[in-house]
Amino acid sequence: MLDEMQKTISMAELAKNAERIAKDIETAGTVYRVKRPGHRAMLLMDDAYFEGWKAVIELMQRANWRDEWARSEAELAQGRGRELSEVLAELTGDSAAKPHGRAPARRDAGRRAAKDQRRSPRTKRRTA
Repeated sequence: MLDEMQKTISMAELAKNAERIAKDIETAGTVYRVKRPGHRAMLLMDDAYFEGWKAVIELMQRANWRDEWARSEAELAQGRGRELSEVLAELTGDSAAKPHGRAPARRDAGRRAAKDQRRSPRTKRRTA
């Protein structure tokens, strides 16, 4: 499956077609391997795909990961499953873990007063 989603390009192609490549990653989930002469290759991928890989790598660092994997496949076959955010929270120990994206703002930014109205009383005395 990864072979179908992966494309290999050069740095020149990336520079020339950056917007098209970004859209392809965002909409189709394509993974790009960028080759650079004399350097190691780089990967460009969607954030959600990257988070999934991080979770898999962390899972595979556990001593009993094969047992956990088999148990998860059995649960999936039975139609049971868990949300990615729950799994990430368990793996990271963070109860508020989200698969990706920023949290919403806590409060509205509000409107700022004009600068001359915000001066301290001391500054107002000096200018008067």
